[in-house]
Amino acid sequence: MNKKIVLTGVVLTLLISGSAIAFGGKNQHRNPVNFLERVIDLSDNQVEQIESIHAQQKAQFESQFPRTEGEKHHGKKRMIKAMMQLDPESADYQSKLEQLANEAAAQAKAKILLRGQAKQEIYAVLSDQQKAELRAKQEKIRKKMEKRAQRRAENN
Repeated sequence: MNKKIVLTGVVLTLLISGSAIAFGGKNQHRNPVNFLERVIDLSDNQVEQIESIHAQQKAQFESQFPRTEGEKHHGKKRMIKAMMQLDPESADYQSKLEQLANEAAAQAKAKILLRGQAKQEIYAVLSDQQKAELRAKQEKIRKKMEKRAQRRAENN
C-alpha cells in the first residue's frame, strides 16, 4: 500500500516537473523558444517553426488535460482531492487507490509522450551543431540539478 502511495506521489511530481526538465529549467516550459534562443543561435525561420510546434503542443495538451477553475497544474488539485476523499477503512479502499494510481500513471504517460513528441519535432528543426550545443547545455543543467539534490540529501 505504501508503495502505491509513493508511486502516486512520484507520478504527480513528474506531471508537474516534466516540461521544466524537457526544456532545461525553471519556467522554461512556458516558452521554450526563450530558452533555446539563449542557448543556441536560431534563425527567424527556426523560431517560427518552434513557436508553431509549441503552440500545437500546448493546444493539444490543454484539450487532453483541461484545468478546472483556479487550478495551476493540470489535474493536481483534483487528484489530491480524490486521495483525501478515500476512506482507508473502506472495504474497497485498495481498489479505489489502485484506480487513482492507474489514472495518474496514464495521465503522466500521456503528458510525457506529448512533451517527448514536441521535443523530437523541435530537434528536427535544429542543425547538428545546434543539437550538440543544446545537449551540452542540458547536460550542464542536469549536473547542476544532481548537485542540488545531493546537497539536499546531505542536509536531511
